[in-house]
Amino acid sequence: MKPAAPVDLQEQEQDVLASSLDRFSGMVWRKPRARRNYRFDLAILVNPDEEMPPSDKEALKRFEKAGRKLGINVEQITRRDYMRIPEYDGLFIRETTAIDHHTYRFARKAEAEGLVVIDDPVSILRCTNKVYLADLLKNNKVPTPKTLILSKDQKDAVEQVINELGFPAVIKIPDGAFSRGVNKAEDEKSLREGLRELFKQSALNATRLIGNGLYDVDIKQSGNRVTG
Repeated sequence: MKPAAPVDLQEQEQDVLASSLDRFSGMVWRKPRARRNYRFDLAILVNPDEEMPPSDKEALKRFEKAGRKLGINVEQITRRDYMRIPEYDGLFIRETTAIDHHTYRFARKAEAEGLVVIDDPVSILRCTNKVYLADLLKNNKVPTPKTLILSKDQKDAVEQVINELGFPAVIKIPDGAFSRGVNKAEDEKSLREGLRELFKQSALNATRLIGNGLYDVDIKQSGNRVTG
């Protein structure tokens, strides 16, 4: 036996070669894996570029593995997949949430489409509103560090912090998350600077926490004192 080029074959031999190649190409060399039918499809919203995500890559892999064991097809999506939300049965948000943010829009869209949503829009509203949380925990007698609610027009804000909290003191905006909008004041100077900077960020946060619409903030006046 010796190798030969197809051009050296006679017409009858070429037909035999072609038939042999067809049979060879059509052979199944291994049994194909049966496609698994999942009960549900779950989308996990992530931001690959987020520096401090709620779940890292390893945690996301474990979510996918746990989902397969439960018969749930888990797929990671990003903000570009907004229009694909109706394709799924549930949405699991593993990106830092905020009100004026696409994560909140994803939650509302998914809820409107009938998906199971974690975190749901109401939870996002509540958890990003530090004023609401402080009042909720206080009314339900849940132990927390002493908390003061300060306003931009409050002239004695610095003195109140010094007298009631002391130093060091942690100051934060109403809708901050993952250490964003949070400062630590070690003395009166850093406290004044921190308050001045944070008040710039939260001028409209009282209304943004409610949603998109036309809102007003009620002002009550007693003598020379005004409160919202």
